[in-house]
Amino acid sequence: MSTVSNSSNCKVLTTFDPTPYGTLKEKQNDTSFRKKGLSVWLASIFIVGEMAGSGVLALPRAVADAGWSGIALTIFCGGLSLYSGISLGRCWSMVEERYDEHKEKSRYPYPCIAEKAFGMKMRYSILY
Repeated sequence: MSTVSNSSNCKVLTTFDPTPYGTLKEKQNDTSFRKKGLSVWLASIFIVGEMAGSGVLALPRAVADAGWSGIALTIFCGGLSLYSGISLGRCWSMVEERYDEHKEKSRYPYPCIAEKAFGMKMRYSILY
């Protein structure tokens, strides 16, 4: 961007610079420029909070519409989720103990559990 001074000491733009904060080359040469943003850990906390938050916001209306049976159903579903999570954790622990190839990190633990429990067909059905 170039400027020209006129008689009243005002700067007049002669060319248009489409970048509002200067060019990228200036920021690349500056050693104090730091990449800003969220870490993966903080972003995942925000995502989980957002998903849980929307369910919590909808819960009072759902319980009000369902009445007393809605409270019992919510407690039952929470207990069922707790039991499922504990069972899956135990299954994964057994797979890690029994099979050496799964002692490292696995990107797809649920298909591995299904394969070891029911065979290859179940592994592919879990993937889809």
